[in-house]
Amino acid sequence: MVISIVAGRVIAATGRYKWMPVVAMGIGGFLMLGFVLTNQHTSIWVLATMMAVFGISMGLQFQVLIVAIQAAAPLQDIGAVTSLITQARTLGASLGLALNGAVMIWALNRQTAELPADAAALLPGGLNGLTPHLASSLPGAIREVVLDHYSSGFNVMFIWVAALYFVAMGLTLLLEDKEIPKRG
Repeated sequence: MVISIVAGRVIAATGRYKWMPVVAMGIGGFLMLGFVLTNQHTSIWVLATMMAVFGISMGLQFQVLIVAIQAAAPLQDIGAVTSLITQARTLGASLGLALNGAVMIWALNRQTAELPADAAALLPGGLNGLTPHLASSLPGAIREVVLDHYSSGFNVMFIWVAALYFVAMGLTLLLEDKEIPKRG
């Protein structure tokens, strides 16, 4: 929220916005690749910092893209364009959630099939049914193997999302860089 406010003030002062979503998509893509390097031993502070950087990425793109679309629309169509982008975001969020969930479930099922038999026997629902309580009740060596496979399943999703970010960054580069009238 803070970054969205700052971004709005920068746009109001400079009239420029295009660089913000481009940078945001790049940050998001590299951050998703960074999540691939995390595992069960990653410090909570590292994860919190990564999530804060993710918030910066979101702040530089969500409202800024609405401003960009409104700037490109004829004055009489701003309301229609704003409602259209809101509807597209709603549909995109639903579709994106479903696709990411499908990729994650597929990857966790694949990782479940690769578990050693002794570890798989302790997970009746496979990695898809893993809960913090179940994970903490596993014997030490088996818990490490299970959590490594669980983390690897998420890595597939992070790589998928990183690819989407980089495609979005490329598409954002194609946006016309219209100058918005500066506020006095």
